[in-house]
Amino acid sequence: MKIIRVEEVMKRVQLSRSTIWRLEKSGKFPTRVRIGEKAMGWLEADIEQWLLTCPRGTTTPPRMTGDDAVYKRVKR
Repeated sequence: MKIIRVEEVMKRVQLSRSTIWRLEKSGKFPTRVRIGEKAMGWLEADIEQWLLTCPRGTTTPPRMTGDDAVYKRVKR
């Protein structure tokens, strides 16, 4: 399980920091995990799965709910 920081996430998804946080808040992007007192990151697998769910030519996958949510946080 690899955790990646916001700079790497921004490179991979080609979105700004504020867009990533806005999508996360609206439930359209994977949630961050705490990796230290003041540090947050994302599970690399969650970001890769999110990228796979994006329709070609967009940066936002269709909103998913319930058990079908690909990027729904699962307690690990």
